Amino acid sequence: MTFLRKALHVMQTPQPRATPQPAWPEASFTPHRVFALFWDTKPVGGRGISDFSGRFFLQEVIFTWPWAIFRCAAHCAGYATGWSSIQTNIIDFTPVLFSRTAPCMMIRHHSDFSHTGMEVKMGFMSFFERNERVKVSKEQWDRDGFYALPGFYSEKEIDAACAAQQQAWSESHQRIVVDDLVTGMRKRLMDVDSSDRATHRFKLNDLYLELPEIRNLAINKRITPILNDLLGETTVLCNSLSFDQGSSQPDHVDAIYMTPQTPHNLIAIWVALEDCHLDAGPLRYYPGSHKIKQHVFSDGSTHFIPSEMNQWHEYMEEEVARLNLEPKIFAAKKGDVFIWSCYLLHGGSPINDPSRTRKSLVFHYYGESDCAKGPELVPKDGGLWMYRAHQPVPGEAAGTLPPRP
Repeated sequence: MTFLRKALHVMQTPQPRATPQPAWPEASFTPHRVFALFWDTKPVGGRGISDFSGRFFLQEVIFTWPWAIFRCAAHCAGYATGWSSIQTNIIDFTPVLFSRTAPCMMIRHHSDFSHTGMEVKMGFMSFFERNERVKVSKEQWDRDGFYALPGFYSEKEIDAACAAQQQAWSESHQRIVVDDLVTGMRKRLMDVDSSDRATHRFKLNDLYLELPEIRNLAINKRITPILNDLLGETTVLCNSLSFDQGSSQPDHVDAIYMTPQTPHNLIAIWVALEDCHLDAGPLRYYPGSHKIKQHVFSDGSTHFIPSEMNQWHEYMEEEVARLNLEPKIFAAKKGDVFIWSCYLLHGGSPINDPSRTRKSLVFHYYGESDCAKGPELVPKDGGLWMYRAHQPVPGEAAGTLPPRP
């Protein structure tokens, strides 16, 4: 088969992570704007590198003739490089279609560190956003009570959410409610003074009610089918929590605080807005702990009673020891998603270095069947979200309503 040649001069190559990583985990996820490409090479002068194969996961392509910016991750030679930018000069770009789904192009690759070049044949599965459903293992979910989706969101999607959140701070948003994790006080964002902003840790509540960029991470054509499948019905986004630092929250299960009307009818996701350092207080969780029989409080329910939480913690510690469950750490990378059952025991690891951030978003979802008598539900991308008031602050009988969608 004959392929037309295109000459692209690579100005910068992806750099491997400091510590080599194993092969791409599970191969069960599809990054945003991806093409899985299989490439082969041959030396072009110098020493070259032959018999080199692998896959790229393309995050984004921006064309500004005659330049293209490729953001991609490489999966090859037994380790994965991190996300990186490759700026390429397009001299002659015409994809060659050798099948209905796999156009091909040729590039000339120059390695900055070896000063050698090689021709690379790349088979693109898609040059555009892929909306096909990502399949997750229900068996793994039932066994472990969680599911991780590495690299699920693109840097562009994450940066858009971060920028919207930063703008809310800059404008001292009038309706958004925050919890000061140092003082324990709840107040509106506009009432946080500059000194506290610089020195305290905060949890921002329900940004999804105000900021479409946040809502887009919670409900979209790729994450929503996964959540619907795992929960077994249409999911309803009911709240969001945003952290700049680790929560340092004691181990807990969400179901005792946000108790669903129907058992198991609550699910949550954690979205990494940046790489999480191990000293920044990463998420801690106990695989299999969702199978622990729920503690019953003195009123006969499984909903928490503050004065009885010591007994709850003692019960959970005994069950974890009895079942030989071990805590794991989710050392997240920017764009990773962690999904968990409402009964999974989890918390925030200690923050060993207070100067480090751990920017993240948490979303909780009920099943639609539990929300029939609740607030108005707004449809979006196969899911639903609650239109409701913000949390009230001290001195208020009710919270403030956001603008109608």
